[in-house]
Amino acid sequence: MDNIWFIKLMKTKKAQGTEIVFGLVLVIGLLVALAVESLFINYMIVILSGFGMGVLLYQKRNEFRGKYMIACLSFIIGYIVAKSGMRFRLFSVFVLSVVLGYYIYKQFLKTIFSSNNKEI
Repeated sequence: MDNIWFIKLMKTKKAQGTEIVFGLVLVIGLLVALAVESLFINYMIVILSGFGMGVLLYQKRNEFRGKYMIACLSFIIGYIVAKSGMRFRLFSVFVLSVVLGYYIYKQFLKTIFSSNNKEI
């Protein structure tokens, strides 16, 4: 059983937290995509995921965002892989919702903090 490449790899290297999260979130994305059959719910899941990633990108804009982007993108990769007929449309909607989520959150924060004369 020691001749299996995966077992050898796991014995030589310890798995990092980001890799584990990537795999788990990818599988969650696949399972959610396989469970949902409604077109409306598919688009809502992609839009909400995009808004969430846009907000996260804005909140972490001054920090290293690599691990957050990997986690968010792994969900959408798993989701899009399971949806074979509408991959380009779902990815386009996801990218658009990331951009919208980023700028809507940015504008919302500016209106909240404008009364305190704080610049964001």
